[in-house]
Amino acid sequence: MGLVAAVAAGCQTPSPRGGEPPPAYETLASFHNKRVEMLSRVYARGNVEIRWTDDDGGHFEQGDLDLWIALPDRTALNISKFSERILWLGSRGKWAWVFDFRGDETVLSCVGHEEFRAPGDAAGIFVVPQSLLGLCGLTRLPEPSAEHPSVSHDPHSDVLMVTVSRQDGTRRLFIDRETLLPVGVEDLSAEGALLVSSTINLARYAPVAVEGAGPGQRPMFPTLIDIDAPDKSASIKIAVRRPTNEVEDRFFDLNWLMSAMRPERVEGECPCWE
Repeated sequence: MGLVAAVAAGCQTPSPRGGEPPPAYETLASFHNKRVEMLSRVYARGNVEIRWTDDDGGHFEQGDLDLWIALPDRTALNISKFSERILWLGSRGKWAWVFDFRGDETVLSCVGHEEFRAPGDAAGIFVVPQSLLGLCGLTRLPEPSAEHPSVSHDPHSDVLMVTVSRQDGTRRLFIDRETLLPVGVEDLSAEGALLVSSTINLARYAPVAVEGAGPGQRPMFPTLIDIDAPDKSASIKIAVRRPTNEVEDRFFDLNWLMSAMRPERVEGECPCWE
């Protein structure tokens, strides 16, 4: 995994370099989890590029993107083109949904995240909305324990790798040794097969103004992420700018979304919350 020069910004801490051993897991987990905690609510606007290949050949779609997150599991992605909304994806808990505005009628699809499938011809959307959080390095590391995750070090790239066991497999989080910021993620199945990977551009982290954090203490948010299917048959590039913590809870409320977007057809059983 190639790296660019580390960004000089807040939310950094010194770390060993060269031939010295990697930092202790406790150090990495403490720094990472503090950053994630401070990034509990983020909004950013930018662009999304989706590429995929199927029996009809290669495809490419590009659109404007509004991204809202409320950790640990709420997401909302508004994808538009020429100021017209084409897709709205979201998640809350174990549920994911997609509003599809591209046809003659607005269609809402609701599924458990393990059953997520892209609507219609949007096969390039192969990532569950919740998974974006992990692929962007925005999920917490386990607290240190007697069986905490292992930390290894690649001396050639100066990247640290934290291997975390998950219920359905393993996650590898790649961390820049100097800034301790994530630069990539790999999710593997229980059998060890690569499911999806991401590359996070280290030079494109941006600070987010949050309450109680001065200019040199603001947590860093990734603004350029490339997500790839294991066979390279599909990829998603997310590029956003000027992230803030201005987030409205209604964007994660499926009841409100249904009343606002008025789907003409609903597929699947949609959850309802009080």
